[in-house]
Amino acid sequence: MRLRAGVGLTSVMVALTLTTGMIEAVSIGSRFESSVDAHGRRWFASGLTVEALLLGLGGLVAWRTGVDMTGAPADTPHFAVVAGAMGVRNVTTLRARVADVPTTVSTRALTALLSDLPPHPDTRMGARPGDDGRRLASVAAMFTGGLLGAWFLHEEVHPAVVLLLPAALVLALGVVYRAMPRQHVSESG
Repeated sequence: MRLRAGVGLTSVMVALTLTTGMIEAVSIGSRFESSVDAHGRRWFASGLTVEALLLGLGGLVAWRTGVDMTGAPADTPHFAVVAGAMGVRNVTTLRARVADVPTTVSTRALTALLSDLPPHPDTRMGARPGDDGRRLASVAAMFTGGLLGAWFLHEEVHPAVVLLLPAALVLALGVVYRAMPRQHVSESG
């Protein structure tokens, strides 16, 4: 089977690879971040670094195996590596406990934002003053990501580039976070 951009063909092998990669990454990532935290180190920056390295590795594997936008082999190993990066991202996000910035159910923030609008805000959503800004930022990030993804598909940007760009961004964020003085940052847990 072949996976083609825009065709909607789903391979059982790709689904199994992604699921297995995600399960392994969540299992290993949660233990890794807990271990880093238990040793008094900065687990958040470590989680970002591991995610960036996995995204970068996925990009390099995609580049090396010749994956392109017109016909990627369904068993391409970059799928497993990217699933691993997403598993680590989910662990890091859940450990950080940032409300309204979910990774797996991204429409939750949009639902919470829209349900809080006048004239009849839904009081059962648990909105507090200041929640709308964070929710709006989360929705804007989702929308921007969707636009970028669509543009990358339209322009037939190589999948390796699509993986290497966020890898560099996440790695930069991890480096900046690690460089910040400890008393100015909080790693809730």
